[in-house]
Amino acid sequence: MRKRLWSIPAVCLSLASPALAATHKDLELWTLTTLADLMVMFLFLGFVLHLSESYYRNTLLGFRIRMSGEHWGMIFIFVRDGALALSFLFGVILTNPDIMADIKLAVPFLPLGTVLLGAALLVKMGWDIRQNRTANIIFTIVLVIAVLVEYFGFTFVMEAAPTEWLGQVAPFW
Repeated sequence: MRKRLWSIPAVCLSLASPALAATHKDLELWTLTTLADLMVMFLFLGFVLHLSESYYRNTLLGFRIRMSGEHWGMIFIFVRDGALALSFLFGVILTNPDIMADIKLAVPFLPLGTVLLGAALLVKMGWDIRQNRTANIIFTIVLVIAVLVEYFGFTFVMEAAPTEWLGQVAPFW
């Protein structure tokens, strides 16, 4: 009969070690912080691509072969709308109260930016913003406000220096 090198209780006890639990917690915090970084990065990518749509249209006119223009258009739209959708998805994931208690999340700013981004995406899905000028203006304004709110929260709240480094801090921060 073969000798067992491990047993289930031994594995369970080794998983319950304090060092391993601390490593799991650090990994969770790192993952959530990276998810917040990706959320802001995708939001900026989608925002910049939305603003550069007139450049994209002028570039399409310069292609001599129709197929390359169609591929360029599909990639542009996929990246722009996909980046905004991923940013919204990551924002919804991060608004979990358990997650907000774990990492230094900009509590009023990032959830508010996610709600504004969701409202902008609803406007984009509800109307054709290329044909309807009013819907395009509403989408752009709500998207600009969402970007500013999330940028402010990410830069000045999440990435701000901790109070131990600053000494006396105003109550707002």
